[in-house]
Amino acid sequence: MILLELESIAKKYFVIVALLLILLLSYQIRAVNILPDKILSFDPVFQYRFTKFFADHGFLPDWDELTYYVGRPFNNLTQPLMYYLTAFLYKIQPFGWSLLTTAAYASAWYGALIIIPAFLLGRELSNRYGGLLAAILVGTAPSVLVRTFGSSYDTDQFVLFFILLSLYLGFRAIRKRDIYSLHAFMEFVHLSVFHIVGIRYCKFLDGICIRTERRKNQDISQ
Repeated sequence: MILLELESIAKKYFVIVALLLILLLSYQIRAVNILPDKILSFDPVFQYRFTKFFADHGFLPDWDELTYYVGRPFNNLTQPLMYYLTAFLYKIQPFGWSLLTTAAYASAWYGALIIIPAFLLGRELSNRYGGLLAAILVGTAPSVLVRTFGSSYDTDQFVLFFILLSLYLGFRAIRKRDIYSLHAFMEFVHLSVFHIVGIRYCKFLDGICIRTERRKNQDISQ
């Protein structure tokens, strides 16, 4: 009886446990090279400067005085989601880390989290085992690791995360063919863009999808 119950529990939570193990493995292989208070390369330093500005002042600057000798507007340089999230993690982390160390470890976690949309996309296109295979391949692929390892505090982790998530939601919207799936796809697309032009554009597409669905329902009712 106990063995049957354990077998039932194992079948029920197998995917969750396997996905957690893949997540931990993906993080571990990215965190091997992390050193406290160090990040690598020019681009991560560029991203860190604006994260620190936001963490210190609570808002982002309008003008970047360091990138170019006369400066340039900040608004269109990059997407700010990473700055907000890392500053939030820095404020709540209980380890007493500096913002630089928090950014180094956060970059490894951001890279490891790519396995979640990879799993969802693989499951959508095949089954849960295909999803787990996709997760472990994306989590350990050298071509992905080279851009998403710890201390590489850059936007590549978020780019890959939202690309895979948008693909998953796009395929789901095509398969489901309902307004809720289309709306979810559009919302995550403009979350990945994360600036006002993208939001307005995707809201416009939202409106088109809603009107199209309503018109289709009216035609069916007639």
